Amino acid sequence: MEKEANTTKLYINCMNGEGALLLNRILPGCEFIWQSIIAESQLDTISIGKNKLVIEYCYEGCAEYVDKHGRHFFINQETVIAMNSITPFVSKRFPLKKYEGFLLAIHIKDFDKFIKNSGLCEELNLKQLYNAILSEKEAVTISKTDDMSYTLHSICKAATDSKYTLVKVRIIEFILLLKQKFLTGDEKRKEPILTKDQYQIAVDVRDFISKNYQKEISIENIAKEYYISETSLKQMYQKQWGTTIAKDIRKMRMNQACGYLLSEELSIAEISKKCGYSNPSKFAAAFKKAMGVSPHIYRKNGRLAQENGSVEERTLEISEMGGYMYL
Repeated sequence: MEKEANTTKLYINCMNGEGALLLNRILPGCEFIWQSIIAESQLDTISIGKNKLVIEYCYEGCAEYVDKHGRHFFINQETVIAMNSITPFVSKRFPLKKYEGFLLAIHIKDFDKFIKNSGLCEELNLKQLYNAILSEKEAVTISKTDDMSYTLHSICKAATDSKYTLVKVRIIEFILLLKQKFLTGDEKRKEPILTKDQYQIAVDVRDFISKNYQKEISIENIAKEYYISETSLKQMYQKQWGTTIAKDIRKMRMNQACGYLLSEELSIAEISKKCGYSNPSKFAAAFKKAMGVSPHIYRKNGRLAQENGSVEERTLEISEMGGYMYL
């Protein structure tokens, strides 16, 4: 562990590689943790304490996380993960053997107080935002808006250039964008709000897709079912979920495929069929585009990590002491 004026650098245990975390208490009630990893998997579990909303964003590479319930989460430049701070992932793998990105650990009470006292904006009500994002879940993936994409990229660029004043500004901007996205009562919300009937259609369609993504899905037939045009259906879906129907189907299929590759003794052709692809070659191409590696390499890397799982694992507790980050 190395310490500088406002940061702490921590080296973490990884499988077949190395990794480091750069910890910075960037704002009152907000820790900024930059992750830089060149490895197949992370062996240390990072625990960030209680009463915090934790946001993770991937700047380069991609990652597959598994929580304590065995659920898989996939993160790349298209998604953001939000989680409660008391639910660390038990497994973290990096299919491209490279990962850079950041964690924001936001203490609900302290950050709310900072925002209120600073006069930077109206009262944030972070507890309400926390509940709106997670909805009693332990972790969720968030599809980004265009504004979020720009702000998140700016945070990463400023962090790599050590421009921490700009990082602070962009973090506040990002949290306000989350408020616009999830607290629909905000009068400044940029996206049009769906009517009750439109909202219900978007929810019903996503539920249908989640149960049938392994089959051939026709957007035309779904639209006819609700007596609306395909264009209207696509617009409702994207406004509600922040992604297109096609991308959502593809993400669900890739999530399922990753689970099969790591836990089932199925051929690539069998997995392809189970995930809604009649042509294994098209499945392999779609998988490589989404995950950065072929299904065969993904399975091989996953099994190597499982076989070498005897390497010591640690849980790292992050706490605040004297304005610095210590472990």
